[in-house]
Amino acid sequence: MYTVPYGKAQIQFDLLPGMKGEVIHSQPLPHLGDVLAAIDTTLADPINSAPIRELAHKGDTACIVFTDITRACPDYLLVPPILRELHAAGVRKQDITLLCGTGLHRPSTYKEKVAKLGAEVVQQYNIVDNEPQNPAHLVDLGKTENGTPVSVNKIAYESDLLIATGIVEPHQYAGYSGARKTVAIGAAGEDTIAYTHGPNMIDHPGTRLARIEGNAFHQAITEAARRAGLRFILNVVLDEETRPVAIYGGEPEATFAKLVSVAQKLYTVPVPHQYDVVVGGVGFPKDSNLYQASRAPSYIFFAPTPVIKKGGVFITPAKCDEGAGKDIGE
Repeated sequence: MYTVPYGKAQIQFDLLPGMKGEVIHSQPLPHLGDVLAAIDTTLADPINSAPIRELAHKGDTACIVFTDITRACPDYLLVPPILRELHAAGVRKQDITLLCGTGLHRPSTYKEKVAKLGAEVVQQYNIVDNEPQNPAHLVDLGKTENGTPVSVNKIAYESDLLIATGIVEPHQYAGYSGARKTVAIGAAGEDTIAYTHGPNMIDHPGTRLARIEGNAFHQAITEAARRAGLRFILNVVLDEETRPVAIYGGEPEATFAKLVSVAQKLYTVPVPHQYDVVVGGVGFPKDSNLYQASRAPSYIFFAPTPVIKKGGVFITPAKCDEGAGKDIGE
């Protein structure tokens, strides 16, 4: 009997007579025993950066871009300590905006905001969703070296201090998600998202799962995040059971590199040979709609080493409570 994630639970299945199966898991890494202590440690001694309480000043405005409900990032653990550090620097509540990096996904609901941030934060702070199709809420920042148009949410760009949370895990286009992507895509305009997810970018030979070097998508969004003014990130790596195994904060690019080194150990596993059939479950929150659930076969397809034989079959158990998806991105 085999088991794969399905919604917030699991689904079991068996193979037909005569079929042989293998199970491939992520590599085991010890999870953090005291997550809050780990956050405090990295905020006190961040990577290649002064602490937030030294980056911010009394009278400053600050914007924290956090992930939407389609990401398993534990923002309810990450955001309150960031807020604490901002207040220690003298930044007022009314000068802080929490921006949900929805990208081209649908706007977040009140219930989802509470799930992501906690009721106390939602009740006390200004929280808004990205509006990628509203020119009045965007700033045009030109084009990157490889021709990617860059537009970003005006609140994020105009803030005195731009901070982002995120989860670093393999991504079929960016190599690894998190860090720069939370702002460069999550808080971007439609033109940026459409270009980076378009055929020219996706067909680039370097745009591959778990690959950073030579990855045109990664290069474009890294530059876009720089132009947007992203100065500090607090990101996490989670194991299969969504337990944090690493949390680091600091200068975006150096911190991202540190997190990727951990994620590579956790998520990169050898594949002994190609298969006729691959069953890949994604579970909550990735199986909320068809677009998100398609990550299972796309991750398998875009793997640096092909996992499935030509003409093989992908099977993706997914609840898809929202059907194909509820906004233009889907």
